[in-house]
Amino acid sequence: MAEDGFMCPFLTPVFLDVLDKKGAAWVVPRPASSEVEFAAPLEVAPDQEALRDWLRQVGYDPELVSFPVFDTLDVLPPIPPAP
Repeated sequence: MAEDGFMCPFLTPVFLDVLDKKGAAWVVPRPASSEVEFAAPLEVAPDQEALRDWLRQVGYDPELVSFPVFDTLDVLPPIPPAP
């Protein structure tokens, strides 16, 4: 997210909770780089528009969101190492 958006101590935990409740297998926030990486099973994986809607509902400006990697795989990738 642009402009250090995911560094917000109030909205970011809410968004991470949304990802968890929507079925993410794992979520790795990287507030210092304003990124959130997550994986979800295909049957519950959101598309980019759904993610923008969730961000809008939380209070983020979805126009500031970019998706440097958006992949759909047959299997869940392993959780990446902590930064």
